[in-house]
Amino acid sequence: SPAAMEAQQQAMKMEAQGGRKDTSTSTILDAAARAREIMSDESLLSPRTGVMGQAAAYVPSSQAAELRRQIDVLKSNATIENLTAMRQSSPTGGALGAVSDRENSMLAAAAGTLDAAASGPDFARALDNYERTLLRIVHGPEAGDAIYAETRPAPGAAPQQAGPVPVANVDEYNALPPG
Repeated sequence: SPAAMEAQQQAMKMEAQGGRKDTSTSTILDAAARAREIMSDESLLSPRTGVMGQAAAYVPSSQAAELRRQIDVLKSNATIENLTAMRQSSPTGGALGAVSDRENSMLAAAAGTLDAAASGPDFARALDNYERTLLRIVHGPEAGDAIYAETRPAPGAAPQQAGPVPVANVDEYNALPPG
């Protein structure tokens, strides 16, 4: 029946959206964890942030360059997630059409400021804010905050290392009502 076909199509769409959210969440958490690892590695003698970090970033194999690559991953996700949210809220699903480079930059900036030219402590704060905002964009405020809190180390615990960040049950968060 038409109603059954529509229900099946809606279920397939929700399943695909859940997979997209899982992938986005994993990418965001991994990139932020890798950036944190670079920032906290005491064995690195070269600067990673600030003016000296900007200069060091011109050496492709440097940790400063790797930090900027992780920032690019986060900014790309911000652009994609903001575009997706705008398209999903559009009645026709085609809210924006073609997006210029300038508009892409504005969409990435919508999640906040993330600039490795900032001092180490300022960058660390901005990274936390950016990660949390991205998770809220992907999952909604309540679920995004819950995922963010779950991935923070307990007070007094050692910082987490980069790599896959365990999240108890992303499907559970995806099931929460948006907003």
